[in-house]
Amino acid sequence: MYTEQEIPHLQPGAQGLVGILNAKRVWQANQDFWNDKDLILQQELIFASTDTKQPSVPAWKYVQALAGSDIQNTPPETNAAIASHDIEFCRTVDVMPTLEIR
Repeated sequence: MYTEQEIPHLQPGAQGLVGILNAKRVWQANQDFWNDKDLILQQELIFASTDTKQPSVPAWKYVQALAGSDIQNTPPETNAAIASHDIEFCRTVDVMPTLEIR
């Protein structure tokens, strides 16, 4: 939504993916940083408010994009939408968009 308002000339395939790409980059940087620390506890990120703001976008867009990540704090409405559609997600947090969108 932010990029649609502030960067309307952004290529169409990239609209709606800027936040997802940034979140995935932060997740990967966190994984890389903690990987060699040999700690007893796993260090995790919390992705908060993983819901959509536009009615035309599936409620689970961000949940699906960050699936397999550390912790997602998903609003009850988003959980209800997922449950009502009987959706299963596979890991995508470490799958980056194609280079054309980066």
